[in-house]
Amino acid sequence: MLKRWGGVSVHWVPNVGMRGPGVASTQTSKHLWPVRRGDVAWVRGIEVDQGQFANHHFIVTEVYPDQGMLDSVDGNSSGNTIAWCSAFSPATSPSAKPLISTDPAKKIQGFYRVL
Repeated sequence: MLKRWGGVSVHWVPNVGMRGPGVASTQTSKHLWPVRRGDVAWVRGIEVDQGQFANHHFIVTEVYPDQGMLDSVDGNSSGNTIAWCSAFSPATSPSAKPLISTDPAKKIQGFYRVL
C-alpha cells in the first residue's frame, strides 16, 4: 500500500524490517511519541515458533493522544482483506487501537517513521 498508493520507496528485509529511502527511523514502544499519521506501527502477532512472533503491521491514519488511541488501515486482515480500524468505523469493523495496553497482542511494539 505504501509503494502503490503512497508513492513511498520502501522494501521489506526479512528479520530486519522495513527499509528504504522512504523510512527515516524505527521507534520502539518506549518512544511511541510522536507516532503520527502515515507511520507504520506494529503489534505482536501470533507465535510462530517458540519466542518468535508474526507481527501485525498497519498504517496509522489518525492519533488521539488525549484518549490514548489511534486509527489505522490494516492489510492482511481476516480473509486477506483491508480493514479500517477506527473509533468511527462501522460496528462490524475493528475499533481503534490503544496506544498503551497490558495485553501483548494489543500493545503497540513500535513504529516506522515514514517520510
